[in-house]
Amino acid sequence: MAENKSGYPDFTDDCPLCHGKNCAVRIGFYTRKTIVIGNTTYKNVAIPRWRCSNKGQITPKHRTFSLLPYMLIPHHKHDINLLFETVDYHTCRSRSLEDTKDFIIEQAISDDIYIENSQLYEFNTLFSQALIKLNSIPVLQQKIKPCRTSNNPFLTLIRFISGYQSPMEIGEPLLRKSHSEQMSNAEKLALDYFYLYQTGDYFQRGFLFGTPSQKR
Repeated sequence: MAENKSGYPDFTDDCPLCHGKNCAVRIGFYTRKTIVIGNTTYKNVAIPRWRCSNKGQITPKHRTFSLLPYMLIPHHKHDINLLFETVDYHTCRSRSLEDTKDFIIEQAISDDIYIENSQLYEFNTLFSQALIKLNSIPVLQQKIKPCRTSNNPFLTLIRFISGYQSPMEIGEPLLRKSHSEQMSNAEKLALDYFYLYQTGDYFQRGFLFGTPSQKR
């Protein structure tokens, strides 16, 4: 998957929905009102969209797809690093909800970053689901060692992510070199090929965090 002059991937050889050639057509953008990346808030972010012309042999359930920046999770405005920090601080370090929110706000560059209690619980749920996904993949299951000092599954996951080394080589078409050099271990694991190639259906590929995604 090459990139065109606009900097976006070129899907002419393979539409991610139906796998047809010369199929996917860029149809503009949609706007994410707020996203938080690197403890900075960005407003009205344009996300590029494509439409499948259904020229391949597969009849897709969806007709359009979009590309999120690699550090985001579908349907969430906070990036993976912030989720990682909150789960680590709140659950693994046994800090209160209020202390956790204060901890995140103190690190924030923007003044309008705010996390609600319900979002913290949702972050924990995402990590719980991630641990189940990891344990479902035999090649990774053997590498996930339970923490000897605690029965906390989150601590097991946090430690595994902290030491994770992605087998994906720099230069793979899914990742541009400039991106991969900046990615955290959590981001690499979320976008690794284990989750991209489990199935042939674009919208059934289970990323580590969140629902199947259209990642850039």
